[in-house]
Amino acid sequence: MTVETKRVTISCPICKKEVEVELPVLLVKEAPDGILKIHIPQERCCPLHSFMVFIDKNFKVRGYQHADLEFNLKARAGARAIPPGLDEDDVLSFDVNELISTVGTDIAAMMLRTILINKPILFMNTFDLNNRAEKAIKLFQDMESDDLVITAEIIDQKRLGDKGIEKSNPFVYAILYRAILRSPLPEKARIALETALLGETSEIPDRQGQVAFLRRELVKISRVVNEFAIKLKDVPQIYEEDIPDFLQRNWNYKLSGKRVDGFREILAARHGGKLAGKIKSKSVEYLL
Repeated sequence: MTVETKRVTISCPICKKEVEVELPVLLVKEAPDGILKIHIPQERCCPLHSFMVFIDKNFKVRGYQHADLEFNLKARAGARAIPPGLDEDDVLSFDVNELISTVGTDIAAMMLRTILINKPILFMNTFDLNNRAEKAIKLFQDMESDDLVITAEIIDQKRLGDKGIEKSNPFVYAILYRAILRSPLPEKARIALETALLGETSEIPDRQGQVAFLRRELVKISRVVNEFAIKLKDVPQIYEEDIPDFLQRNWNYKLSGKRVDGFREILAARHGGKLAGKIKSKSVEYLL
């Protein structure tokens, strides 16, 4: 069966570069409300921008919408090589589910938080018959992009006291002992945001999809935190109860009320406690 298509010329609403796309006639004719909404990904029309285009039943472009933020979500060019002596298939079978199985959900969530606050993840050099540390490091390295730099490596215990290590304030974990040896996070870090992100990721059936999803979400959270910090500098305060709606309206980012504490901790780590201190609680003020 041949699908009837029709060519439509669209142009990037930002740089005005044009490209032709083929659209299935049936899909356009049966579009809800008479308008077909199409997402044009980065590089399909131009190398820098992604946008939405709206096509009516007469195959006329009715309008465009571009995002306020553009993320570079491509994996870094020149992927890190498989560590010598390790089987490639074995290393590439280590996905987020395996990471959770190896270190537990809480530790895996803390590692994501460490990435979000731009700190290194270090694995203690202990006996590891299954090379789980090397596999976890490769998983993190594969998440990297130009907008997401991750430092993950194995360290000898003798180096823990080095001034450079102390200054970098890393998250240090020993897989053999299932122990945190050092952490840049608060003692009782609120990691519901990262835990939920791990849950969503673990539902994706393949490693490549998990890596791409986590890369996208970690970049998105980082950008939203940074943009939120800029706006927060210009106001005397903001109520934590209003943050989910504020993020939704400004960046179309959904954050449940239960995860605001974690968002605030990321903000404090990246931009300082004084700025994060502008986030107040309506309930506390009411009690006062």
